[in-house]
Amino acid sequence: MSEELIEVADQIDNNEFKTGKWENENIAQVPFKVYRKQNTSTGLLNCSLCLDDKYFMTGYKNGTICLWETETGEIIKEYKKHNHYITQAKLFYEGQRILSSSYDMNVCVSDMETGETIWSSKHPGLVTSSDVSPDDKIIVSASDFDYSLYFWDFRNGKMINRVEGQHSSTPLCCTFSSDGQRVASTGIDANTKIYDLVSQKTTVTLSGHENVVSSCRFSHNQLFLCTSSWDKTLQIWDISTGGFR
Repeated sequence: MSEELIEVADQIDNNEFKTGKWENENIAQVPFKVYRKQNTSTGLLNCSLCLDDKYFMTGYKNGTICLWETETGEIIKEYKKHNHYITQAKLFYEGQRILSSSYDMNVCVSDMETGETIWSSKHPGLVTSSDVSPDDKIIVSASDFDYSLYFWDFRNGKMINRVEGQHSSTPLCCTFSSDGQRVASTGIDANTKIYDLVSQKTTVTLSGHENVVSSCRFSHNQLFLCTSSWDKTLQIWDISTGGFR
């Protein structure tokens, strides 16, 4: 999917319902397909590709999670695991498990085939973000009540560690590096922090945005970190120096 753009939209006019189709091919500079969910007025919040990009998951404001087939645009499975906004929905563990988190204050791991909840852990506040380590062993989540990061054993939901007050206000994103040894987090405090799981310390604090930092991602070689902000900028940081380009 590197040369294509996926757009997922709610369908309002059911008389002209179509999904997984190429649209505006003659005028679009980047080819894209539009995927539509029928009979819904709820808002789409997030989307993640999985299983070699053959499928993708979407999370909605009403707590629904959907698994789509990329080629056909069909919804293969639909899950109702939460009763509030979905802040993360992704497959992991060779596609056998679903990680989901929500404003209902829960992070949840479920079986993909049956939809059965394997474990669910309640936070003191909204769960604003979550991610799973590349080896599928550790789950990280962020809570807005105590501005903390939580680390969980993916098998049973046992808490491994809690990094209290990682931000001075609500964290909005947490994500693992490709080696699973670091977690970057961003927040309303306009800061980006990198926590080292080996030393169990926050080793880097990045301050350069003029507004809320909404998201971040490590580069594949882990030398750089890209952050996005409400100040309408993207910044690419050299993690070793703490400077941005």
